[in-house]
Order: sequence, then C-alpha cells, then structure tokens
Amino acid sequence: MKLNSLSTWSVVALLVAASACSKTNPTRPTNLESTADTASVTDAVSGVTLTTPQLSSPNDGVSFKNVEQPVTLTVKNAVTTGSTALTYTFEVASDSGFASKAFTKDGIAEGSGATSLKLDKLAADKTYFWRARASSGSLAGPFTKARSFKVGPEVILQRPVLGDPATNATVDEQPTLNVNNVSRTGPAEQIFYRFEVSDSASFDSVVYSATVAERTDLPYTPHKVTRVLDEKTYFWRVQATDPANGVNSPLSSVAQIKVQKGIDLKKAHIVLGPKNIGDWERTAQITDAYWVPDVLCIYHTRLGIWPGVPFFGDAGTLVEGNQWVFAFINGEWHGGAADWYRPAQACKGVGANSIGRDAFYNPNQEPLHSWVPQSGELFGVMSTTPSRFWPDMRTYDERTDVKVIRWP
Repeated sequence: MKLNSLSTWSVVALLVAASACSKTNPTRPTNLESTADTASVTDAVSGVTLTTPQLSSPNDGVSFKNVEQPVTLTVKNAVTTGSTALTYTFEVASDSGFASKAFTKDGIAEGSGATSLKLDKLAADKTYFWRARASSGSLAGPFTKARSFKVGPEVILQRPVLGDPATNATVDEQPTLNVNNVSRTGPAEQIFYRFEVSDSASFDSVVYSATVAERTDLPYTPHKVTRVLDEKTYFWRVQATDPANGVNSPLSSVAQIKVQKGIDLKKAHIVLGPKNIGDWERTAQITDAYWVPDVLCIYHTRLGIWPGVPFFGDAGTLVEGNQWVFAFINGEWHGGAADWYRPAQACKGVGANSIGRDAFYNPNQEPLHSWVPQSGELFGVMSTTPSRFWPDMRTYDERTDVKVIRWP
C-alpha cells in the first residue's frame, strides 16, 4: 500500500527514525524493527521505506480438519513510501525456523486492503508455521513474525464388504441388504451407506438407491429395499461416506441376486393343514421373523389377540395357533402347519433337524418330512389360528402374510 496521508507517513517516519539510531550510514537497505509486530526496511539508495504486512488469518494456533483444506492465508497489506506496486511472498514450513519449507510462493500481486493465498493441500496430521513479506521491486521487506496452524489427521474409509445376501442368492421382492460396517482410520464422524440396485452389472441404470445411517449397535448395517422388485436378476453394491469430513469410500464389490416372488399359497403344495389356507382371511401382518440356533420366532400384529382354545380339550393348556413353514424343493413351494404356540408366544424351539422331521413326522408328509434347511437357504414362515388338525380346535380361519427369511 502506498503512503497517501501525513499521519501514516509519520508512523513510518518514526519507525525509520527509531531504528536509524541503531544503524550508522547504511549503504544498502537497512532493516528497522519496531517494538510492535510491524517492522520496516528503508532502501539506502532510493529512500523507499517498506513495512511488513500484518498477519490476518488464520489466527495463531488454529486447527483445521484435513477436509477443510486447502487453507487460505491472508495478510493486511504492507505500507510503502514508494510508487512501485507491491508483491508478496508467503512461506509455510514444518518448523518454526523455516528450515523445512512445505510451501513457498513469490510474486503474489497485492489485493485491495488485504492479500490472500490459497495453499496447495498439505500433509495431514502436522503442525505448520507461516509468515509473509512484501516486496517493492528489488526491495524485499522483512518477514512477519510466524504463526502456526495444525492440519488434522486424514479420514480414510476402506472399501465396504458386503454381507447378506451372498452373490447368486435368491431373495424375495423386497430383500434386506446388509453391509459390514466399514473399516476406517482417522477421526471419522457419522458414517452413511448408499445402497444401489441395478438390473445391469455395469450399473448403467440404477433402479433403486437409498442412503442410511450406520448402525453403531451392530457390526453391520441392514437396509430393507422399499420398492417391490421384479422377478429377475439384479446387482447391488454399497458405498460408505462421511459427509462431515467430505470423504467417500471406494465402491464395494458387486453381488448378483435373483428375485423370486413371494409364495402363492394357492399354488403351494400343503402337506399338513387345510388345503385352502390361501383362502383364509389375512388379518395380521408379520412384524419380525427369524431363526437363531434352535429357535424360530414369528411376531405379528394379532399375536396375543387371537383367542386361545383348550389344547385337545385340556382347559389348563391353551393354544392360540400354529407356526407354518414353507420350503422351496424341486422348483415348487411345499408347506404345512407346524408347531403350536400358546397365547402371545412368538418363539418356539425349532432346530435344523426338527423343523421338517419332527413337525411333519409322517413319511407321507414328504418332502417336508426329510427336509433339513441349509445355511443361506430361503424358506417361508406364517402364523395362523389353530390349523394343524383343522377343523379340530377351530376358532377363526385367519392368518398372517407369508414372510420369506434366510436360514443362517
């Protein structure tokens, strides 16, 4: 900035005069330091005086997230008594003595009132020191005192690893997709996962997508597809993201799945129970169903509401209904009424070797009699009012929907 007022000139003159007392007959530019943060230099030949700029931002000791790079440095312009346009030099180093410089740039044109420089991206997780000086032609001013700032650690998200369903698995029309929670380094914030489903392996067209927050209470994050998919082959993948840090993971590998529509009760082969089970009124919706070792649970909206009935006339033992199971064998669904459950009882003791053999104990109840589900196999479940020996113990002819789940 060129001096244009007497008051500003007086400030510079005082700086020059104060420093002149400590220097004798300089023949080249003489550095003149003030007691404040501003210093100046006067060229012995031209008489031009040039002050240091004043560091403006960032403030001393500021910490930046790595994602907040690039950092911008700003100084208030220096003051000069000359007419030559000023340029600026910025230096950034990893040590306060500036022996190890990380970034230097000269010849930066002066801005209006202040001059700024956007740095290149610096290495993460380090403390840096910065300073600046002004130049008037060949006259280089003194450097400012240094300030420091810190760049935080880099957040890195690894490639997500897909969970269920496994590649080439058969799923229902609204499958639940699971991704293992992504490995990460650095101070990651909340992680989100974008699930994508396409009908082509190249993902030229994405037919379904959803972004969900990571489940921190589980080692994986599930997402149930909310759109009803067509009965054909699809491909799915996942990408993790940390929006707060502006970081995305690489895309996961691609898994292929085949959608098979839900079980049509009117076409299923019923080995035990009323053959017209498909005509029973569906008055309840399954809210959750799963198998864990030796326990099959079916929760639904009429659980504990359907009336109990004495079990084969025993008024001390009431039953509310039956769990049903369905297996896809030789290209068709086979099902039947299996375990009885008491009022409000959702879970029954069922193992891999008992779900078929014990529930359908007569050899003429094949193929369920010898059915042993395998890991990863899809099977169907349903709950009804009493139906195993229908019309014995008949209450209402009501049922839930059928839910297809996977044997772990």
